[in-house]
Amino acid sequence: MNRKKLPLNEPVRIDAPSGFSIVTRENHSTPIVSFCVYFRGGALHETSENQGITALMQRLLIKGTFSRSAEEVARELEFLGAYLSPFTGKEAFGLSMSAVSKHFYPGVEIFADCIINPRFTEEELEKEKRNVLIEIERRKDDTLNYCLERCDERLFGDNPYGFSLIGRKESVSRITGDDIIKWHRCFYRPERMVLSLVGDVRTRIVQERFQSAFSAFRGNCAALPCEFSKKMEMEKKFVVEEREKKQVVIVLGFLAPPLVSDEYFPFKVLDYILSGMGSRLFINLRDREGLAYVVSSTYSPRKDFGSFKSYMQTSPDKQERALKGLIRELEILKDEGPSLEEVERTKHYMLGLHEIALQKKWAQASKIAFYELMGLGTDFLDRYPGRIKKVTAQQVLKVARKYLDTERATCSMIVPKGSAAQGIPLQSPCI
Repeated sequence: MNRKKLPLNEPVRIDAPSGFSIVTRENHSTPIVSFCVYFRGGALHETSENQGITALMQRLLIKGTFSRSAEEVARELEFLGAYLSPFTGKEAFGLSMSAVSKHFYPGVEIFADCIINPRFTEEELEKEKRNVLIEIERRKDDTLNYCLERCDERLFGDNPYGFSLIGRKESVSRITGDDIIKWHRCFYRPERMVLSLVGDVRTRIVQERFQSAFSAFRGNCAALPCEFSKKMEMEKKFVVEEREKKQVVIVLGFLAPPLVSDEYFPFKVLDYILSGMGSRLFINLRDREGLAYVVSSTYSPRKDFGSFKSYMQTSPDKQERALKGLIRELEILKDEGPSLEEVERTKHYMLGLHEIALQKKWAQASKIAFYELMGLGTDFLDRYPGRIKKVTAQQVLKVARKYLDTERATCSMIVPKGSAAQGIPLQSPCI
């Protein structure tokens, strides 16, 4: 076992004998401890037939174990004043927990029990499936997020990056208890796991306690489902959907740099230049021209691919001018690049948000575990500010020209019912 002596508040990483990594960061500012475990895979191995199975498994993870019923898990957590939350992402999934430090040890026992010994009962499975199916229907009412998901579907095609994390009605309905058990055996493996902890504890004692709690955690011989193809190219796509809504939603989608690329940092700055109330999209398209109620952008960097989406909500009579305006702003950024003042102001804002986010121990624990799992190292969180500070206007211009290809963008739109009869084009007027 390897240990490295570091100053107090730097992350300390060891490899446990059973195959997983433990990263700890002491922080005695408050008597709180947060820990988080990430596992590689899951959603990226899903198919159109079983999409949503990882998220459904995660919902069931805290619904009872072989030694605790769902009620007992909830009651013990309440007694400890602890918060236990499963989560699902495109490339990883896991479980996080926060508790006061005096209740750390019993909290670890519940945490490990839910991971190692979940009891996926048919009763809980059917209950959660019903909840998921209701959620799938309700998500359609949030037209902006629904349109963003539709854009990803078109942008990535059959690649699981384009799947909805909660799945489709058809895929969720056919998932069985045996499917969940097999999925858990495939992906809940120590060699695919990183566990991180931030808080009011002592590193050596904590690491020994986690190794003890997970001593019975072993891998298995179940073969992993096939993973997606890592080859991806941009191509022009357009999708429009009529809904019983009064507003128009427009989303332009692009492939973008992955998390592990050096281009991640300038593209992150580019995203902030285009998003938020002080961004050029908001000022030019909303404030000056009155073309949108909402206009912004979002960048989703992942290990193998990234996606970038610019979006807006507008009225039906302005939808063509709004789409042209959105494309125009992206083209201006590509042609002229950002000003030095714009880049410096944006970086200052980003670094402030970064500092605020890290005030929460659970946020530190989550990011440390995720970055380590992605191969970026336990110190990526601390290196991030320095890398952002070094981003130049020329670097932002370079990634804008490389990735913001409006000629091959994916365009997703939601328009009011009967728009065709009202003369609103149901094919892209400008791309």
